[in-house]
Amino acid sequence: VPFKAEAKVLLSILPNCRKKTDSIFPNYWEYKGGEVISWNVMGTKAFKEIILKIGNFDKYSSVILFGSAGSLSTELELGEIYSCTTVKDLENNAWQMLPMEGIASNSLLTTNELVFDNNKRMEYYNKFNCYLVDMEASVFAELTYKGFFKQTKTHIVRFVSDTYQTLPPIDEQGNNYTRSFMKIVQPVMAKYRKQFL
Repeated sequence: VPFKAEAKVLLSILPNCRKKTDSIFPNYWEYKGGEVISWNVMGTKAFKEIILKIGNFDKYSSVILFGSAGSLSTELELGEIYSCTTVKDLENNAWQMLPMEGIASNSLLTTNELVFDNNKRMEYYNKFNCYLVDMEASVFAELTYKGFFKQTKTHIVRFVSDTYQTLPPIDEQGNNYTRSFMKIVQPVMAKYRKQFL
C-alpha cells in the first residue's frame, strides 16, 4: 500500500491488526492472515525499489497492490473498488493481471504525475481507454509478467479516491482521509473483507 492514509482504509476491515515498530519499513502491520506494508513514497521508481527491498515473496500465497486511484471516466464514483485486470503505461505497454475474486474488474493507467485536471483526465481516457489512473501499478504488472513473483499470485486492487467532481479527500498533512470520505469507503470495503484474509 503506497501511503499510510490508503493503508488505514484497508486496516479498518482487517482483524487483529498490530503495528510493528521493528520493521525495516516505516509502516508495517500484521493481521491474522497476512501483512500490510506502506512506505509513503509515490511513483514507479520508488515502488520498484520497495519491491526489490522486500525481495523474496515465496512465503506468500498472494501479494496485492492496494490503494487509491483517480477516475478517468465520468462514470465512476467516490469509494468504488476495482480489481485492475488491464494495466497500461504512457508508452501504451499493456499487461493483464489476475482478477480478484468477487471484485468488479476495471482498467488502469499508470502515469508519472498526479492527474487532477479534468481535461487531462478526459485526454487520457480517450487515448488509453482506461477508467482509473495511478502512479505505481505498471511496475507491479511488469514484474509479474517477468516472473519476479514466481508462483505467488498477484492482484491490483484500487478504490476511487477522486473524480471529476471531487478531489482527493486528504487532510492538510496528507496522512489521513477525511472523516466524510471514510464514511463512504469503509462500508464498501467491508463487503470485500474476506477477499483480503
